[in-house]
Amino acid sequence: MTASLRLVEEPWGTRIEVRCSYAVPTSGPTPPVFAYALYVVDGQGSAVQVATWTAGPGSTTLPVATTRLVRSDVTAVEIRLVDRDLVLLRVEL
Repeated sequence: MTASLRLVEEPWGTRIEVRCSYAVPTSGPTPPVFAYALYVVDGQGSAVQVATWTAGPGSTTLPVATTRLVRSDVTAVEIRLVDRDLVLLRVEL
């Protein structure tokens, strides 16, 4: 998986725009479709889930989420594998 994200300040908080692409393996069995979750982390280290989606090999997803937190209060954004609550990507801001 490769991902990029953009945080956009709004009068009511922050909008998070994500782009995730999932490669197709060159060998072996095709992996299944997985469920993913987007979390925002505040200055106290509290993580809150703001979006979920499913994706499989060869796809690109464009999830958009919102949070009441202002941009300066978001210290990190995480993409997690839902079934295992495993952090796949963490971006410190």
